[in-house]
Amino acid sequence: MRFGLCVFQELLSTLQFDPVECFSRHSGRWAPFGSMLNKRCRHGVSLVACGRRLYAVGGYDGQSNLSSTETFCPLSRQWSFCAPMSCHQGGVGVVTEVTLS
Repeated sequence: MRFGLCVFQELLSTLQFDPVECFSRHSGRWAPFGSMLNKRCRHGVSLVACGRRLYAVGGYDGQSNLSSTETFCPLSRQWSFCAPMSCHQGGVGVVTEVTLS
């Protein structure tokens, strides 16, 4: 089973614990996408693409809900921590707002 789906740079990304995987519609295959700093699984984690980054928010590490957030940089192919949420959350939803000028 795969959880936490997100389209990012024309790739479909998913995660269940570690590592994140991405699906290339060009090759038709799943491939590792880089290990996150915290393991996150099940329906508790949300992924969102914003600008040139992918964000993982909340989730469950196998023992408890997480307040941490991480961002993936495609240039370095590395995950780094962002500001955490104010409380531990599982089952969160994340959206981005598009501002039209």
